[in-house]
Amino acid sequence: MVTIYNGYSHPQHFVARIPVFGINYDVFDYRGAKTTAEVFPSFNADQISYVVPGPFDLMFKATVPPLGYSSYFISIKSETGMNDTVTDERNFVQSVYCSGSVPGLQRMYGRLYGKRCSVSVPSLRQRRPLSINLGSNLKINNDFFTIHFNRNGTMKSILDKRSGKLLNISQQFFYYGAGPTLSYGRPSGAYVFQPGALKPVSENATNIVVSQFLGTLVEEMRQIFSPWVSQVIRLYKDKPLIEFEWTVGPIPLSNYGPNSHDPKEVITRYSSGISNQGEFYTDSNGHQSVRRKHPKMVMPDQFDNVSREFNLANATVFFPDQSFQQHNVVHSRRRNFQLTFSADKDESLSANYYPVTRYIYIKDHDLAMAVINDRSQGGSSVKDGSIELMLHRRLAFDDSLGVEEVLNETENGKGLVARGRHWLVIDSPTEITRVIPHLAMEMFYQPLMTFAPVEKAMNLNKQVSGLTRELPRGINVLTLAAWENDQILLRLENYRTLDSNYQDRSAVVIDLKGLFSNFDVMSLEELNLSGGKLLRTRRRQPANDLKISLFNMEIRTFACAIARKPDFKSNF
Repeated sequence: MVTIYNGYSHPQHFVARIPVFGINYDVFDYRGAKTTAEVFPSFNADQISYVVPGPFDLMFKATVPPLGYSSYFISIKSETGMNDTVTDERNFVQSVYCSGSVPGLQRMYGRLYGKRCSVSVPSLRQRRPLSINLGSNLKINNDFFTIHFNRNGTMKSILDKRSGKLLNISQQFFYYGAGPTLSYGRPSGAYVFQPGALKPVSENATNIVVSQFLGTLVEEMRQIFSPWVSQVIRLYKDKPLIEFEWTVGPIPLSNYGPNSHDPKEVITRYSSGISNQGEFYTDSNGHQSVRRKHPKMVMPDQFDNVSREFNLANATVFFPDQSFQQHNVVHSRRRNFQLTFSADKDESLSANYYPVTRYIYIKDHDLAMAVINDRSQGGSSVKDGSIELMLHRRLAFDDSLGVEEVLNETENGKGLVARGRHWLVIDSPTEITRVIPHLAMEMFYQPLMTFAPVEKAMNLNKQVSGLTRELPRGINVLTLAAWENDQILLRLENYRTLDSNYQDRSAVVIDLKGLFSNFDVMSLEELNLSGGKLLRTRRRQPANDLKISLFNMEIRTFACAIARKPDFKSNF
């Protein structure tokens, strides 16, 4: 039994993936209905040699309610129905360059075709593909996009099926050489990004080891650029996004010579024809978008009315109840431009890097391109039409800023391996600001999976939701925690941005009456954002009034008196 927990305040529909040791499975949902499932060979690329969770990945379509869980049951199929589970083997066999172990592939093909077969798979270090010619028509599809690849395996273009436009969008890995000394400053270190060369060095091989897998739930292209750089590009059938699962490391570090540029700071770069004219947008601490141009300040003393409290960009900003939605709080900067001082031309690369907690995007009048990341990374648009994000670093020199230790972390005598995901989103300039906040929340609230024998689940509820009804789009339960004396701490947020593309800036009203499955809210008191004291600037809410209004980007905190429902049992 696989139980999937969703900590997000909205339902999650996604493709679950778990490692398995066979290819022959049925998957059933909490009602006992059979769900779509398929099996791909797993992909490790020899970079994490000591991790062998299973030679295959079982994927199935899962739906999990908000603030709740769903259970799925996996059973081994009979031999007669085996071919229904495995992805189309004609595509699989035609497209394999290098994947998995030879014995594993031989057993798999033998069982599928009822005979022994000989499969010769070269090692990574040989960098020699199987004798299969993929030709020039190498692509993967879903309901929204078709991705075309060059003959060497790199991404070449994307067909947007919604608009019918063929977009020249590509993706590549690079690294900046991190030199020991610089004439104008410190070398890169734990606190400093100061590459020795402004131009990145391409890490893409002439002939990439690639394999293509075409299934009913997902189509993916697996790429091995070197023994320490690989990735999987995925298209989920019903998702308007492109997933890049990258694996970088162990970064080779051969010497510490005084003239060596062997230390590396590895980036991925997404390139397009978008004319963003030096402007790009990032999130600010996971909240509102920040346009990198002239800042516009909003000061509390500009307002006379009762103020609302917000936590925006590491500062508390106050807005009046009535006039707040008319003020567009967007900090702005432009590439190679600073408002209060002259930009240093010797640090033009590092000066244009900004923290990217959840997303970064560029746009022009016709098109917008965004990258949603699964962790905080440095990012920029150092060239028009491009987005780059820092993935991994391994250095050989200290920046002399106090640590007195080189950023050279190792395990088993080798550099560390980093693995993560990006979601590439392509849309119109007006739609991109509506789409990426929701996708960023889905990326952040990735469902968690637990496993148990089926016998343990006989007397348990197979699906439970913490909410009795769906919340309005853009509203999220940020905090739900036990407080004191039959109270809970409830923090709600409206994560819709203050971008001007949102035409509707009116408050969203949430009624807490009957909202939660296992308790009722009886009364509430509003606290300041941290929950440390009562918010005295607001009129006390009547005990029978459980409606809360939230403007875009607003977060409000409450201490709620509750009465637990005696008939609710999660049994989890």
